[in-house]
Order: sequence, then C-alpha cells, then structure tokens
Amino acid sequence: MKLIKQVISDLFKEAGWVVLYGFITAMVIMAFILIGLSYQGIAAQSNAVSRFESNKITIIQSKNAQYRAAPMKEATPASDTDTETLDSYFTDVFSDTGNAGTYLIMSGRCGYQQVIILLGAYADLTPFQTDQKDNVIFAVSNDIKDSSEKTIIFNDQEFPLYVAPADMELYHPFNFLSAGSQLLQGTLFVFSHDYETIKEIFPKSAYSEMAEQNLLSRFILQAPSTQDIVRMKTVISKNTGMYVSSQTIEEYLSSTTAGSTRTYQTYLVFYISAAIILFGAMLINIYCVLKRKIPDYSVHHLFGASQAFIYLRMFLFTLGYHAIPFLGTILIMSLNELSSPLSIALLFAGIIGFALLITSAVYKNFQSKFAQGLRRE
Repeated sequence: MKLIKQVISDLFKEAGWVVLYGFITAMVIMAFILIGLSYQGIAAQSNAVSRFESNKITIIQSKNAQYRAAPMKEATPASDTDTETLDSYFTDVFSDTGNAGTYLIMSGRCGYQQVIILLGAYADLTPFQTDQKDNVIFAVSNDIKDSSEKTIIFNDQEFPLYVAPADMELYHPFNFLSAGSQLLQGTLFVFSHDYETIKEIFPKSAYSEMAEQNLLSRFILQAPSTQDIVRMKTVISKNTGMYVSSQTIEEYLSSTTAGSTRTYQTYLVFYISAAIILFGAMLINIYCVLKRKIPDYSVHHLFGASQAFIYLRMFLFTLGYHAIPFLGTILIMSLNELSSPLSIALLFAGIIGFALLITSAVYKNFQSKFAQGLRRE
C-alpha cells in the first residue's frame, strides 16, 4: 500500500507532463497502428504489381467511341465473313497455349456472396497456387474455410474444393481488391485456362455476367507480340465497334503520379521515419523524467527502502505514466473498429515491455549513482 501511495504521489507531482505526454503518446501509438495497416495494403499491392511486371502484362482498355464521318466517296463495305468472332478468339486466347486473361465477378451466385471467375493468365496472377492440372479449380475464401465442404458439384460433376490463402487479393490497375478490405469474403474463386469448360459450367443462358463483352472490362495480355496486339484490336473493334488501346504495366506505372503505388511507398517511408523519431523522443522523455527522480529514490534507499522496492516504484511510475496513452489508444482503436482482445493484449504487452526497458536502464544508472555517492561519503 505504501508503494502505491508513493507512486501516486510521484505521478501527481508530474501531473502536467503526464497529461501532455499521454495525449501525444496516444497519437504516436495510433500512428504506428495506422502505418502498419497502410503498409499491409501497400505491400500487398506492391506484390501484385510485381507479379504483373514479372509476367509482362499489358492492360487492354475498350471504350465506346462515336466517330464523326468526314465527307468521302461512297465505298463498298468490307466483308465481315473473315472476321474472327469474339467467342472463337476467347476460346483460343483463354487456354493453356493462349496469353490472355480476365476475371468476372458474379454477385450472390451459387450460395456464395460472390463468385469470381479468373480466366487464362489471370488464374496465375493471385497468391493462390496449386499443382493441380485440372481444367477448372474451385477455392473458397479463407474466412469460410471451416464451414465449407470439401467438394463442390456443377453439372452433376464433383470437383475438389480448395481454400484460398488468407492474403488472397485480386489486382487490376483500375480495381484492387485487397485481403484486408473484406470485399473478398464469402467468395467462391474459379480458376481456369479453358474457356470452353467455363462456358459449360456457367452458360450465358443462366449467367448473364458471362456475356462476351463483360470479359473485356478487365482484359489483359501476357507478354504479347505485335501480332497479338493487332489481332486483339482487330477482333474487338470489328465485333463491338469499340475503341481499343493497350498499355504495358510499366507504362501505366510511369504515367500515374500521386496515386501510384510507388508514390505511396515513398510516403510510407516518410511516415515510418517520422514515427521512429517520435518513438525515440518518447524514450528520451520518460528516461529523463525517471533519471530526474534518482535523488528522491536515493534518499528513500538510504532510509531503508530495498532495491526491489525502488525498482517496483520506478516500474509502476512508468506504467502510470502510460495509463492515458493506453486508454486513449483503445478509444481510438474502438472508434476505428480496430479493437479486439488480441490487439488490446498486444498493446498492453508492448507497454509492459517498454516500461521494463526504460526502468531497467534507469535503475542501472541509479545503482551506479548511489554507489558513487556512498564512496564519496
């Protein structure tokens, strides 16, 4: 009881600094948490971009275009008899020998929150990896692995049902679905390099999302040649009348400025550096506060206070100094829906470790100063 009273008395003597330090430290701790969350998202996007770069992905955009006809002589319309259809083109490029990819999102299908079909090259551009060589592979999102079956049935055929990794994400330069966004929960993923098999499982008559033009919204080509680009533009423009443009992933990254992944990574380096400096300032501040109280601790030690008593007094004082930061951080985490028993336990463990580190450093200094004082006496 005497120990607690002395600690409380020590804290009241430093009341102004305790309150100021508490609010500043709470902000610093929250900055660490938010930086950590931001870093997870940026790191995941950076990994996805690296996969696109290593696979030499070219992004294809198809846009409706209205052409204003210029005065010209009448000409005989070109025959479309030799024009390749979208269906035959897709059959060829969404295959083991093809180099195109796309994905479709079908909401509220097959008893899942959504079904995502990854065709062709896109089947190899996610964290999900399998050695299976089946024409089609099914996997559920990690959040429903405990409630899902081991197999799934389509068209009276049974398929193995795998589990996607916890870090499963889906990247497209214009639409990134990260693992932490919760937008991929309750999802059935379908991976395939066989367009014909996918059409049998998800016929257009039953799944309107399988319309051929929907496959163009996230269309990509892997390491395309000039002939691949020309063929793709010819087929799409002649079958849909849309304007088609292509851009490599490197060209896309170099053309984006403040919103690019690399710029965000630079921001993160700055934020992390600033947070480390603030954390260092916190260490120095509490160290100086405790060191300033060494004469008081020495007097109590001279009048019979044991070394264990002095150490506990220092430790509890340091913990009390961090009561406001601890409570403030929990409040901020609750407001941002980040609080959980695990996160609170980790936060408390961090403060305990921080207090032990500072207390041990100051206590060694106290022992040294006290021994020097006795020798002078």
